[in-house]
Amino acid sequence: MKNYGGDSEAFILVNVRDQHPVELPIHDLQEKYNIAGYAHFSLRDDLGGLQDFRTRVVDHIRGQATWERQVIPTTYYTVKEKLEQLFGVGSKAQRNEHITKEQFDEIAASCGVEQTDALLQALHVLGVGLWYPNLSVKDRPLVLNPNWICQGVYQIINWAASTKRHGLRLDDFSEVFADEPLRFPKVKHAFFFALMKYYELAYTTQGGKELVIPHLLKEDRPEKLPQFPLGDSLMLRYRAELPLPPNTISRFVVRHHSQIKKVQGSPVAWRYGVLLHDGEGTTALVREEDRTISLSVKGARKTDLLDQLRETLNTIFESYRSNKPELQYRVEHFGPMVTAGALPEEKLWLSGRKIMSHTMQKVPYFDEVTGQFMDLGPAAKRYNIHIGNAIFGGENNQLSMDQSSHTSTFNFQDCNFDLQGSLKDLAVSLTSQGHAGEAQELEEAAKLLEQVEEVEEPKAVKKSGVGRRLYRMLTELADENSRMHRVIKGVKNGISTAQDIAKGYNNIA
Repeated sequence: MKNYGGDSEAFILVNVRDQHPVELPIHDLQEKYNIAGYAHFSLRDDLGGLQDFRTRVVDHIRGQATWERQVIPTTYYTVKEKLEQLFGVGSKAQRNEHITKEQFDEIAASCGVEQTDALLQALHVLGVGLWYPNLSVKDRPLVLNPNWICQGVYQIINWAASTKRHGLRLDDFSEVFADEPLRFPKVKHAFFFALMKYYELAYTTQGGKELVIPHLLKEDRPEKLPQFPLGDSLMLRYRAELPLPPNTISRFVVRHHSQIKKVQGSPVAWRYGVLLHDGEGTTALVREEDRTISLSVKGARKTDLLDQLRETLNTIFESYRSNKPELQYRVEHFGPMVTAGALPEEKLWLSGRKIMSHTMQKVPYFDEVTGQFMDLGPAAKRYNIHIGNAIFGGENNQLSMDQSSHTSTFNFQDCNFDLQGSLKDLAVSLTSQGHAGEAQELEEAAKLLEQVEEVEEPKAVKKSGVGRRLYRMLTELADENSRMHRVIKGVKNGISTAQDIAKGYNNIA
């Protein structure tokens, strides 16, 4: 077990075979195998806990029905054993860390295996022999030691970093591996060049001759970047509670390197961001700041380009075995600002889930900044938000129809309780100031919410009339000429509590 420093994730080594341990994050094992109580234990003081955890993992894997149904030919085991012997026999210097495809075919044929594609795929999954059929290199080995790949890639990155470069050519690999020419001979350099692209660690330029590593670009962003004003642009962001994986932006840049915009011949990209264009006048700025990745797009085809870039980021986040960040969209305010201290450029951020739910239910959203009800349908159209991309972020990232029904009920109950609390708090404040009539209206709304606490169908909530009651109440709260608005402004914390009521309405709407 090891930790990569700081608050990084702890890993446990699961030995698929003695020579090739597989690193798995502990929290992944807990979630995948439902093993509780073993997130933390001391290797020094609790070796028994480690062994117990390992036993539970092994027992769980062995007990899966998938293994019982899968038929594996005996000849496959024979080939596997021969490969393990090739890697394990002799001193460290004499071990075979990789073999050619021709050598493997000979071993497979001697064991009675003629069709090797399925066998190679199985060996790759097990980590016994890593095989990359899609790499278009002449000398493509079957790798018996995954550490050979790891250490080779690290040497490439470390060499580039030490020489303060973010790009290198194939000829540079002779210097990269100068200390280990036998372990990393020149005939294998093209293989590592291709692997850097395969694992999205780098992309190529100059006709495929130069390898560019985005993670080694300069940290400081360019001094001049285009503006993306409200009304003329679209903007979304991914907000995470925990630090984002360090290679998120790098992988994104690799996937879209052909769209990087050049200014005076130089690509506009840095370690934490990139400026892109579609070749038809539409521009996008993508950057990472403080656990947030933001995407701004402007131009005639801004919705189309946003669709394309959002899909890439969603795919990258889907590949991580952790809670997904929440995807939020910038929605434009309409009407005068009424919140104390609000600035004209203040942004309203709403999740795709909220925009979609308000749009599908045809329920207006109450904007507490302007004090106006908003139709979110235009925002859903501008951002092309639909069921396929609205549900993103948090533990319930991918919900089936059955799951979404249960989750909606659970969320409605939570939001209902919060809203009741806000209504009662404001009612108490109004009563203490002698405004019994207005307080009674708030208390009646709270009682109406109590009656629908345990409902499981959205239709039952609508039938109760609680939504219409809250709608009328918020309309009156927002009307500066109404008695309710004037009364609440004169009560301590009246405006902030009214804003809590507005948030509660939006959450249960």
